[in-house]
Amino acid sequence: AQTLMAYNLGVATDVWGQIPYSEALQPDAYSKPSFDKQSSIYNSIQALLNEAIVSLSASTVKTGPGARDLIYGGDPSMWIKAAWALKARYYNHLSKVRPDLQDSVLICTSHAFADNSESCTFNAFQNTSIGSNPWYQFYQDRNYLAISSTFYNLLTSLGDPRLDYYADKIGGVIKPAPIGEATSDQSGTVYSRPSANVQGPTTPISLIDYKEVKFLEAEVYFRKGLAHDAYLAFEAAVTASFDEIGMPGAAAYIATLHDEANLTLTDILTQKYISGYEAGALEAYVDVRR
Repeated sequence: AQTLMAYNLGVATDVWGQIPYSEALQPDAYSKPSFDKQSSIYNSIQALLNEAIVSLSASTVKTGPGARDLIYGGDPSMWIKAAWALKARYYNHLSKVRPDLQDSVLICTSHAFADNSESCTFNAFQNTSIGSNPWYQFYQDRNYLAISSTFYNLLTSLGDPRLDYYADKIGGVIKPAPIGEATSDQSGTVYSRPSANVQGPTTPISLIDYKEVKFLEAEVYFRKGLAHDAYLAFEAAVTASFDEIGMPGAAAYIATLHDEANLTLTDILTQKYISGYEAGALEAYVDVRR
């Protein structure tokens, strides 16, 4: 609960900035709770995650939620790894205002996920009107979503094979929607939709995953001038993205990108953006703002 509260506070403050928290959830005492500064919310996120790690590490035997925990089946060791991963994410969000936290990011990632199987992923959606993937629900309610020309052009320019996984085809080809010029297409016959691979009724959604952890490491190592470590983390992150969707050819694709000597921060964040399509949209938004 502490880990999930921290995660949801992160989502809320990254979207809205100042949010009610310290006086919230107490309607009898505060009918109009005050808004907390984002800096305060970020401190609260880290405090909650620290408390979660201590709580989950307790040696006393407890009866956990078991199968009612729809992410880790009641395994406290995996929730500890998720808490460490989230700590790394929210420390790294402060890259411009708190560059002194770079080592803290790396300490946290060292305690986080070891591979894709440990990612904090919700995989219990149902193909029902109220139990399906929320991205899918949004699409069903509005029926306007399409692959943008920006995303299409980026992946095409990189020769990225994940484009075929991400997008549906119309007449055997992907037809992106031009930004600012697209016409209404509720029928889905003009522009290609995001595929069911990323936007199906039961498509899993990760709150935070292994590939993000490796992208965080790559970014921090790059900022610290550790080119070799940055490249190794970058390779691991992109490879994890391919493995996650069952796509071969990660090594060949990585070979077409910048090598260790020429790797840039733009390379790292661009691949993080592509790999996060589409449930990673909020992190992409935060990265652009940073």
